[in-house]
Amino acid sequence: FVFRYAIESGRDSFDSKSFISQRHGGLPLNRRMIDTMQAIDQATSKSRGKDVLPACTSQIQFDLTVADNHAAPLSPEAGYGDVDALQFCAAMRLFAEWRLLRQVPSGYLAYAKGVNLGHKDICQNVAKMENAIHEYIQSTDAEIYGVSTAKDVAIECTADPACTSARIMRRSPTLRQLLIHEINMNTHSTDKLPRLKEGTAAMGLLWVRRQLHYQTALFNNIICVPKDYPSAVKAVGAAYSEVYDNIHGWTIQKIFNYSFTAAPNAEEIYRHMNPDELTRVKIAAAEGGCGDSVAMLGDMRLQKSIESCNDELDCNHSSLEAYFPQLGKHNNFLSTIKDNPLIKLRSHILSECDKLGQNVGGEFDKVTCGIRKIFNHEDRKILNQRRQCAQQNRPALSGELLEQFINERMTMDARRQITTYLHVAKPLLADLAGLFAEMNMDDPTKV
Repeated sequence: FVFRYAIESGRDSFDSKSFISQRHGGLPLNRRMIDTMQAIDQATSKSRGKDVLPACTSQIQFDLTVADNHAAPLSPEAGYGDVDALQFCAAMRLFAEWRLLRQVPSGYLAYAKGVNLGHKDICQNVAKMENAIHEYIQSTDAEIYGVSTAKDVAIECTADPACTSARIMRRSPTLRQLLIHEINMNTHSTDKLPRLKEGTAAMGLLWVRRQLHYQTALFNNIICVPKDYPSAVKAVGAAYSEVYDNIHGWTIQKIFNYSFTAAPNAEEIYRHMNPDELTRVKIAAAEGGCGDSVAMLGDMRLQKSIESCNDELDCNHSSLEAYFPQLGKHNNFLSTIKDNPLIKLRSHILSECDKLGQNVGGEFDKVTCGIRKIFNHEDRKILNQRRQCAQQNRPALSGELLEQFINERMTMDARRQITTYLHVAKPLLADLAGLFAEMNMDDPTKV
């Protein structure tokens, strides 16, 4: 949901009321999702600053709610990377926070260390992007990019009806414009590309993209346990190898491998991903399945639902990189153009917010410091309705049957949500891969 909102919300055709009324993952938007949308809008608006408009983005090529693997740009008119950079940073900050909160069940300390490292990696690299965005905003003016294009700046009339005076209103950049700006400013020596300069937007986006790729590969794998992978440990390890085998050095690989060996099983992760649904399932089990689409353990409708998820996702998959555009070693883009205030990051979800940066990081700190309240919110009205079914006196499940019922229900729910995520994440990752290939910025340096 967050990534889809970040991609779509800046488009001319975007209508917030229509977006809210749609079903996401088969379900309507709940209060927490709407709160998240508003928090993103407020934080990015304040981060851009006065008289700075959101990035101008073009129409998306395809529907992000259906399964399809595209190697084409999200926006063919503008090319790869036509995503509002600040909106993308916002989505990645929330993603990093969510992963700490919903991917690490209690008691898995070794596994948590690896996820914590990923959280730190995202936050630090998003901070690089945010600093570069603000430098872009400060340096961009009509003389550099031209008022007539209306892509980076807009003219607002201050007199009516004659419009004898106007003021320039700058725009924040898309991801594509941000990388082009660094090339134009010779931030990276073009003769050394794809080697990138540390602390730049390109370097930050490179590592953030890898974290997103890793989580997407992990989800792509874990829904195929035990069909393609015997355990969650193997699924997580395969995702890590796909993304980081040729990038991380021996020491870092050992740290992550130690973390993966302590990964919880898939069922525990599924239970932890959606505590609201887990509560509803437990109530349904206590009531013998009252008010649910599945009244008894082993109901064939439940099994068919799980199987339909498997069919849609198709576990006979190759690595995600097979879907990404590969433009070769030539820098197609370069051949045509040659002639912050402190951010606050948290090292752990339960710790106090440490002041480390500024601008959008500081604004998102206000969101992420309270993100547990949003993600842990329960729909009391629904739960109360479920409890009323107890009056029907259906026999409650217990013991092994109860555990099996809960596992099957949570597996079905998780796979439905993961399906929705993959529909958005795969095209986004393909778009980012195309952007880095076009700009010749896919730095292979090991760390």
